[in-house]
Amino acid sequence: MCRGSFPSLRAGREGAPIGAEGWGSSEITIKIFNHQNHIHPLVLSEALNRNSSLRVKPPPPMKKIRDSYFHKAKREGYAARSAYKLEEIDRKRRLLRPGMRVLDLGCAPGSWLQYAAQQVGTEGRVTGVDLQEVTASLPSAVTVLQADVFDLGPAQLGGNVEGEGEGFDVILSDMAPATSGIKQADAARSARLAERALELAQKCLRPG
Repeated sequence: MCRGSFPSLRAGREGAPIGAEGWGSSEITIKIFNHQNHIHPLVLSEALNRNSSLRVKPPPPMKKIRDSYFHKAKREGYAARSAYKLEEIDRKRRLLRPGMRVLDLGCAPGSWLQYAAQQVGTEGRVTGVDLQEVTASLPSAVTVLQADVFDLGPAQLGGNVEGEGEGFDVILSDMAPATSGIKQADAARSARLAERALELAQKCLRPG
């Protein structure tokens, strides 16, 4: 593992230290190698912590899949085809019923909010959380919080199992990190989001 003075950092001008004059804009693409010539995500993390202006150019965006479910979602007014993924899970597990309170983590673009709201009806409530703005058309029973899930606790979301608020009957999560293209780092971020979903489930789900 390469640590400390980053002797094997190679980017842009050969041998230039991090933050050296002449590096240019923040669009520089960098690669960090250890002594075995392998990219090491921990070194990248340390480099970014020491100089916040250093950036990794992200991979190109994923192509949108325009299959039969994509066109069906457009016809039926869903924000995305992922609504049918939740519908399939709901049919198998019977997760959602009228009157339930539902928390949707990573709710953008809003298709799971739309489907959940249909299932819980006017007597239920659906709360969504995402860093991105949700622009989909949503019924009045849906509340969206544009925020970081790590910054919100039970009090902001709707209570916990200790009686401070009403809590939730179901917590859904389709959270995914902004990918860097570095497999180990992206996997670690995904795992941390899953852990956060579990933490909130333990604190916010109603008993039963």
